[in-house]
Amino acid sequence: EMRNNGNISRVAVSEGTVSVSYPIWLGGRKVAQRKRVDLSAGLQVSALATRGLSDKQSIEIDNIGAWRAERLIYDGATLSELLADVERYAGVIVEIDSALDLDTFGRVSASFSSKDIESMTETLADLFPISIAHEQSGRLMVGPKRGSKP
Repeated sequence: EMRNNGNISRVAVSEGTVSVSYPIWLGGRKVAQRKRVDLSAGLQVSALATRGLSDKQSIEIDNIGAWRAERLIYDGATLSELLADVERYAGVIVEIDSALDLDTFGRVSASFSSKDIESMTETLADLFPISIAHEQSGRLMVGPKRGSKP
């Protein structure tokens, strides 16, 4: 399975083998060489622009493609990835306050129902120093939680 959201691309293998390559980044610049990894079942890699390809990581085969069963399963996901899925599954536009640097937040391992995105957003607001406001226009506004520093 290949997923791309929140500026992160992930490749996870449920059966067989796959070769993945991605440009190498040094000092924030892409170089001509590429990093290549071979993945077999139960392994995944992720790629973030300006950071390159991660090392291989284990993943539960049953969790690959869990979205087909209305489950969103995260293992070390960034807030950007989670908000991208909120946008995708809730059918809303997520606007992020420019005062927030989402790259500074930690990573999350959790499971949510793709049919209950409201519960997901409430959990994210509890986990991170952010507030999420539902606008009448159908947008979700994400900003710093009152009393916290951006």
